[in-house]
Amino acid sequence: MKFGLGIILVSLAGAANAQFFFDDFNRADSADLGPNYTHVAGTSATRVISNRAGNVSGSINLSLVNAGNFSANYALTIVEADIFHNGVAGTGYVSLSMGHNGVAAAGNGLYIKLQTQSGATNFNTMGFYTGNGSGTSTFWTDPPVFFTLATPFQNAHMTLWASDATTINVGLDTDFDGVDDQTHTRHLNLGAMTFGTQVGLSAFGTNTTIDNFQASVVPEPASMAALGLGVLALVRRRRNKK
Repeated sequence: MKFGLGIILVSLAGAANAQFFFDDFNRADSADLGPNYTHVAGTSATRVISNRAGNVSGSINLSLVNAGNFSANYALTIVEADIFHNGVAGTGYVSLSMGHNGVAAAGNGLYIKLQTQSGATNFNTMGFYTGNGSGTSTFWTDPPVFFTLATPFQNAHMTLWASDATTINVGLDTDFDGVDDQTHTRHLNLGAMTFGTQVGLSAFGTNTTIDNFQASVVPEPASMAALGLGVLALVRRRRNKK
C-alpha cells in the first residue's frame, strides 16, 4: 500500500503542486523550532524539548513553517501531528494551523487548538480559532467556536483538513490505530477571512507537547475523481511510524 500511494502522489504532483513537510523534532533542545520556522507574535516561542515541540510558559504563540519549505492553499492542505498531555493538571494547549499568512490578528489563517482547563489532566476542550489564538466567532458561521469535548482524551493523532472552502475538519485518533475516534467540524465565514499559504503549530504551557508534525498537499477534486480512488483518505492515513 505504501508503494502504491507513492505512485499516486508522484503521478499527480504536477497537477496538484504536491509538497510535503515533516518534522519529528529529534534534535538538541532549543529556544525555538529552528530555521525551518518563523515565530509569529507572543513572548515565548514553541521550542524543541526532549525531541518534541513544547513550551516552558503560558504565552500564546505560533510557529509557521517557512514558505520555502511548505506553501499551499488551505483547501488542498492536510496538517497532522501526534499530540500529548502529561497528565499534570493546569491550563495548556496545542494547536495546528493552515492557510496562514503570518499576521497575528483575528481572521488571519486557521489556528485550531486542543486545550486542557479547569484543572483537567487531559485534553477536554477544543477551539476553532484564527490569527494567533483568537476565539472571535465572527469568522465562523456555526459557533460555539470553543467548546467542551464529550470525550476527553490524553493523547491522539490530530489531523486538520478542509473538505471544501468553508468546511474545516479535525480528526482525533485517540488510540493511534489509523482511524479517527472523534471528528469535529465548523464552517468559515469566508467574507471575513484573510488567508495565506503557510502551516504551523504551537504549544502553550508545560503539560502538552507535539511530535511528528507533517503537512501535505492533496490532489484537487477533479484529479481525484479522474483516478476513481479515495486518494484523500489514503493520504490522511499516511503515517511516519518507526
